Amino acid sequence: MLIPGWQSRPAPRGTPERVVATPRRASGFAVRDGRIFVAFPRWDGADTTLLVLEQGAWHPYPDAAMQDLAAGPQALHSVNGLRLDARGYLWILDNARVDLRPAPPGAAKLVVWDVVHEREVFRHVFSEEASPPGRSFLNDLAVDEEDGYVYITDTGMGGPAALVVLELATGRDWRALVGHPALEADPARVMSAAGVTMTRLTPDREEHAWRVGANPIAWDAHRERLLFGAMTSDDLFALPRAALQDPELSDVERVALLEYVGRKPASDGMAWRRDGLALITDVEGAAIWCLDAEGGLARMAHHPEALFPVAIFLEGPETVWFSASALHGMPLLHAGEERAPGPWGLWRFALPEGTVCAPPAAHPTDEATP
Repeated sequence: MLIPGWQSRPAPRGTPERVVATPRRASGFAVRDGRIFVAFPRWDGADTTLLVLEQGAWHPYPDAAMQDLAAGPQALHSVNGLRLDARGYLWILDNARVDLRPAPPGAAKLVVWDVVHEREVFRHVFSEEASPPGRSFLNDLAVDEEDGYVYITDTGMGGPAALVVLELATGRDWRALVGHPALEADPARVMSAAGVTMTRLTPDREEHAWRVGANPIAWDAHRERLLFGAMTSDDLFALPRAALQDPELSDVERVALLEYVGRKPASDGMAWRRDGLALITDVEGAAIWCLDAEGGLARMAHHPEALFPVAIFLEGPETVWFSASALHGMPLLHAGEERAPGPWGLWRFALPEGTVCAPPAAHPTDEATP
């Protein structure tokens, strides 16, 4: 489903509208020139992982052949993070964890595709040191075009959480803050949606609280620090990008430079606007919050049907898009049982003019839970 005429009218202020009902659970996405590029992690047995919505129809992107697993590790296996830069370069993060199984050797990679000229411009296969097989889940990314680096949150599924750094000019990659509490899920934090605890079933069918490590990542107001945290955590941290760009720096030295930014909701994706405003998802409260340069936090938008917001895309100075995919109910977490059927979708809203965040009177999820 696609709302007719969405390109010719502005996004609504305040209450989000669902522009697209997605056929599967969407993760990262981007919008350009009427086309919508969407990552669908291969957690559902599908034969594609990256699609474009164009003129009302979905198509494999760039094509089906590039996503054919029979082609081996060079194929796109399971794309999670997407970023689109001003040049029209789509940064495609493929953690290759099909159905959450360990990535095949050489399959975890970053591919950069020029959506204007339809050509591949860069490809990097992550080393096993940077993305250990079966112990790494490359999740989201921040692109530093100025200095030539990419910073990635590694949720650490099967191993410790970390940040992964890629130096574009040399192809070197390395891990940072490995297993640090700033990136690990809070073991005392329980996530819930609409009053129901988010859980997962173990192979022996025991039900446990579902907790997720390193996930959101974005720039600060001056583009000098990276903001990041774990999904299952109320805390946001920052590290100067220079501390990540030196592979010889020890994690002990990095920790000495680590800063506590403030509180946040349990969150998946983040995005950053050039005036210093950061937008962050609230996976419990079906909402989007903003964080300003002074650390002020406020809820910007909420819709009770936008369950588990995942990724954010900023279109221009005002329009905020986000995917909402009810990940907490997906069958992979519940022994094949679907606990949150669609419609899932892509939503958008317009920020109020001159948006300034203000600290909320209560914990973020207290006000945001529908």
